[in-house]
Amino acid sequence: MVYRDPKMPDTLIQNTLQYGVLFFASTSILLIGALMAGLGASDQAIELLGDLPFAVRTTRTAWEIKVLLVTLIFTFAFFKFAWSYRLFNYVLIMIGAAPDASVARAKGLESMVDPEDYGNRVGQLHTLGARHFTTGLNSYFFALAACAWFLSPVLFIAATIWISIVLYRRAFWSTFGRTLSGIEGLEFK
Repeated sequence: MVYRDPKMPDTLIQNTLQYGVLFFASTSILLIGALMAGLGASDQAIELLGDLPFAVRTTRTAWEIKVLLVTLIFTFAFFKFAWSYRLFNYVLIMIGAAPDASVARAKGLESMVDPEDYGNRVGQLHTLGARHFTTGLNSYFFALAACAWFLSPVLFIAATIWISIVLYRRAFWSTFGRTLSGIEGLEFK
């Protein structure tokens, strides 16, 4: 990014990434609102779930605890997405403020900002934003597992274990990870 001129493609790519973060952040708010509305309709929801042949009967208190747990998970996800969005905004600002090596050389200012260090720091900031985004996405997966608790505690446990295995596999044993780790000079964690 620091050696490329113009920097517009870098900002366009970063801006496009932010749209996904913004989508999940706004969806989290909608889900939190829907879950809070679900607390107001507890009796109807308990009755509806009670009619399902494979669902375990529940009390109003248990229903509310389940709804609050899922709400808490989506609230956590919202804060992760919001922080990721903010970090990605900082990345955009840093891309826009990146030193132009050719201009610096022409003016004899190349010693003022080390382009290599600047690019590495922008990359670290982007990595931090991506990590928060990934944590928010993982929260969504675990919220889905927690939703299984509405039907059965056993299903909740099974869904949580299954989600954990899938996420572990995707993080450490996926084709995607192996593909990236084969790129010369790329450190994949």
